[in-house]
Amino acid sequence: MSADDASDSARGLAALVAKMKAGHVQTLVCVGANPAYDAPGDLDFAAAWAKVPNTVTLSVEASETAAASTWALNGAHYLESWGDAIDARGVLSPVQPVIAPIYEPALSELEFLTLLGSADIGHAAVSGHQIVRDHWRTGLRVGGTDFEKAWRRALHDGVLAGTGGP
Repeated sequence: MSADDASDSARGLAALVAKMKAGHVQTLVCVGANPAYDAPGDLDFAAAWAKVPNTVTLSVEASETAAASTWALNGAHYLESWGDAIDARGVLSPVQPVIAPIYEPALSELEFLTLLGSADIGHAAVSGHQIVRDHWRTGLRVGGTDFEKAWRRALHDGVLAGTGGP
């Protein structure tokens, strides 16, 4: 992160807090962060958060932001979660859970954001495994006609063969 990125983030947060204090924000979702604790003190984020009628926090641990939220949701630890990654060389890797869920129910950030973006929000959440698998099959078009073989090989090897540079 460059100094410009950090100053852009600080300006963005300050603008959001101003909108919250002015009553222009009706719903605010916080994922994996604790701005009530670690936002710059001069912003008085906690007071602004209290003015938002609907607040939701997804967090692995108890936090000041979660405690002040309308809804505090149990987040899955990253070691319990599915995902995928691409490195600087373009190597695509599946990210598999390393441990079984410790507390249930819990949603990973991927599952939660997929649920929020779904038009079918009244139905049960889709598992992170299914989200990643579907993305690899339809979004990335991995494996061509033999998706199952390519998927299983990538899970075994930890990378998708043929992606990225040397």
